[in-house]
This record gives sequence, C-alpha cells and structure tokens, in this order.
Amino acid sequence: MDKFGKDRTDLDMARRQESKAYNELEYRSQQAKEQRSQLDSLMEYRSECLDGLSNARETGLTPAHVREYQLLMKHINSIVEVIEFKVNASQENLDKAQEVWQKKNEHFVKVKEAVKQDKPRLDDIIYDDEDLDSKKPTAIVKKYYGDQR
Repeated sequence: MDKFGKDRTDLDMARRQESKAYNELEYRSQQAKEQRSQLDSLMEYRSECLDGLSNARETGLTPAHVREYQLLMKHINSIVEVIEFKVNASQENLDKAQEVWQKKNEHFVKVKEAVKQDKPRLDDIIYDDEDLDSKKPTAIVKKYYGDQR
C-alpha cells in the first residue's frame, strides 16, 4: 500500500472510531436525560402524595385509607431509590462516554494533522473500546511510512 493509501486508511479508521464514540456519547446523554426526567416526575408525584396524606388526616379519612396512603408512600420511596441508582449509573456512563469521545477525538485530530503535515506518527496509542474503562492501552502501535527499519 502506498503512503497516500495508508494515510487515508489511518484517517478513515480514526474518523470512524471518533464517530462511533460520539454516537455512544449522544446515546448516553439521552439516556441520562430520560432517567433524570423520570426521577423528577416521580419526585413530583411523591410530593403530591405527601400532600394528599397530610390532607387525608385533616379531612378525617378512616385509618384504613390513611394506611393505604402510607403503603403507597412506602412503595413510591422504594421506586425513588431504584430510579436514583439508575440516574447515578447513567451519569457515570455518560462521564465515561465523554472521556472516550474526547480521547478518540484527540486521536482523530492528531492523525488528521499528521496527514496534512505529511509527518510520520510514532508511538500512537490505540485503545480498544473495552479497555478504555481501565484506561490501559492494549497496544502501542508504531506507525512508520515505508521501510524505515
């Protein structure tokens, strides 16, 4: 493969990796927004139920009705805990996706500039998606143009 073809291949690969990371970032962002919205709605409903419970005691509802309100509140509180856990997990996933995209974007820009400047790139670190979580490079790839060894 000639030098131009290798440059284009490297640039295309970096562009695809950056695009894939950006799409994942957008997906995680949307997921975090949806989780947050769900929690906000549930918290609003919980507040309304608390108001209803305090009004129920004032209006003289039977102890059975008051107990039903209390059971409902207990159920809502348990759901709030689960949703809060999901919101926190979604935020962590979003943070990781942001980190991955930044690395992929930096790599893409670096490859793009190297191709523009026609300079060989030595010691480019290529990460596999699975290993980005551990932040350890799976391979250090030295790229030489032509036979420079």
